[in-house]
Amino acid sequence: MAHRLPAGRCGRTAEENAAVIVISHAPTMSIDQVSRILRPSHAGTVRLVERSLVEKRPSALDRRIMSLALTTDGWGPDKLLALRRAALTVLLNQVEAQMNG
Repeated sequence: MAHRLPAGRCGRTAEENAAVIVISHAPTMSIDQVSRILRPSHAGTVRLVERSLVEKRPSALDRRIMSLALTTDGWGPDKLLALRRAALTVLLNQVEAQMNG
């Protein structure tokens, strides 16, 4: 289940933040590769495209495969750092809650 980030943060789910971070480290990753790493829902991938964070492109190696690439909005250095910080905050809060729970 995707978790909504706290108000005042990026306004995106942890799933969306994680996908942007993964794609930023491996540009032109296929949709299948992203789904094997993160297991995002189909709707989650569509949201990334709708929010102009990523775009779908035919793979340079195999035109049948669609790759995901970050857009200018997705690559924004301040935005990317904010996404990383927000994703880590969510994860660390979950770990802390489990340790204290």
